[in-house]
Amino acid sequence: MPQLTKNQIIAMVGFFIMIIAIPISFYLVRQTQIFRSKASTTKTETGPVTKTPSATGSSADDLLKATQGQSGSTPSASSAENLAFGPTLNLAISIEGRPATKQADKVFVGLALGNSQINPSYILTFSIDVPDSGIFKGLSLAGLNPGSNYTAYIKGSSTIDSASTFTMTPTESNLNDNSPLILLSGDLNEDNTINAADYSICKGLYGTNPKSANWNVRADFNRDNIINNYDLSYITKNMGKVGASGPWVSTPKVSSGSATPSAGLINKPNVGGPPADFGSVLSASTNSASTPEEKPTRSSYWILVP
Repeated sequence: MPQLTKNQIIAMVGFFIMIIAIPISFYLVRQTQIFRSKASTTKTETGPVTKTPSATGSSADDLLKATQGQSGSTPSASSAENLAFGPTLNLAISIEGRPATKQADKVFVGLALGNSQINPSYILTFSIDVPDSGIFKGLSLAGLNPGSNYTAYIKGSSTIDSASTFTMTPTESNLNDNSPLILLSGDLNEDNTINAADYSICKGLYGTNPKSANWNVRADFNRDNIINNYDLSYITKNMGKVGASGPWVSTPKVSSGSATPSAGLINKPNVGGPPADFGSVLSASTNSASTPEEKPTRSSYWILVP
């Protein structure tokens, strides 16, 4: 057998090493892939899990699809002050006489189908707390139909209501094209009408300030901590004006032993306004002290003493 040269021996050794290295290399690569796969799975299982809310029923399914859009991805939360699932409404108010930075108020929102009208039939009603900015976002419109026209009736304490019609979108609707709705001041007895009864109430508080026993901030329309001619001037300017939904008529309560009102007043539901106690909610929202009772001009109106 001929002896191999040095170069031949080196070549053969290299050949054997290469033959052995190839399967070993494939084995090591395979093991590395398996290890990485297991590590990834473990991290997913043990890490925090974010669950996408699911909807049941056809209406909810349609609502979820509408909010996800064509791509099917869930939109991220906006910077709205009040987050709500589904279609929402944003609104802004400007209460007459108040500084722009002092718009905080308890506000009634009534939603009715179609254009503005007197004595609307509300589909949804809300009592919301509007912040000092006057901007409220994220009022839920769940249950209403995108593409339909609705009118929102907005009333703050001591104001008459203002109406704004909008076409609902599947996601976010902006009332009055994002412009503030002007709420006229002067309705101290919350009957959605500004008249002599309101002037009489304000006149009875004339000259009072926060230190007065009968102080009532609701009559301080310009928020300067004194009730004077400036406040009376708002009532004078708006004398005779009625809110967009018409006068708020309520069913008076009958106390035991008192005369029974006419059947029409007893059985008549609230007209134009929200549930019977909502006027009291508006009054109480900014009422710091009570004053002597004022006699109503008509017994069927909301009778609220500031």
